[in-house]
Amino acid sequence: MYAEKQSYYKEALSHGRTVRTGIAEDVLRQIKEGRFIVYFQPQVDIRTQELVGAEALIRKIGPGGSIIMPQNFIPYYEIEGIVRHVDLYVLETACAAISQWRKEQIPMHVSVNFSRVTLMERNIVNHILDICNRYDVLPSWITIEVTESAGKMKQEELLALVNRLTKAGFVISLDDFGTKYSNLSILTAMNFNEVKLDKSLVDGLADNHNSKVILKNAIQMCNDLESTHAWQKELKRKNSCICCPNTHVNTARDICFQNR
Repeated sequence: MYAEKQSYYKEALSHGRTVRTGIAEDVLRQIKEGRFIVYFQPQVDIRTQELVGAEALIRKIGPGGSIIMPQNFIPYYEIEGIVRHVDLYVLETACAAISQWRKEQIPMHVSVNFSRVTLMERNIVNHILDICNRYDVLPSWITIEVTESAGKMKQEELLALVNRLTKAGFVISLDDFGTKYSNLSILTAMNFNEVKLDKSLVDGLADNHNSKVILKNAIQMCNDLESTHAWQKELKRKNSCICCPNTHVNTARDICFQNR
């Protein structure tokens, strides 16, 4: 893992960005020192109970070894224009893991979150492909998760980006659908391979009839869209599991008191 951090550190330093150089160097130093950790959250096929993939989740190590959640540092990095370093570090870590798993005959598929700030960069698709090629990882083994806030990009820009990523062979997922940025028009303009329903749609599901109706119809709508399937995020609390039966959802992931 240390070798992967070193290779990313050297590449990022040579990228030549001028935005907030001091802050960027601080983030790169923290990456080199292992202050960022990537966890892999399993994804399971509900029908077979088989492990089918994982989602790469970034965490930061704070003072005293505390864990800092991404919502407490990603927005700041986006404002400062340096979030690309974290996004691409997560991608490289995921590719290194996939490469090792494949050597061990474990065919894993990994989902990686990208900030819309990173995705708006010129030549970002080429940068992503370069990292995949470095580890002999096929694009089809990677799902690029676009958060619903990407809808704030100009529609033609987002459409062009999704088309470039799809053409390159990546699986494209619309993440956090159903948050405060919800906009159905994003589904009319382009095809996503996956639509991941936000945790807020299942909070209180067991006792809320309206939530059940909305969730059921949201899943049905996604399943009716061409080339798109819906992911239901199950929420496990202690020994209970809140779920929505008969919704034709094939895959789920466990959310343990967190959104991302």
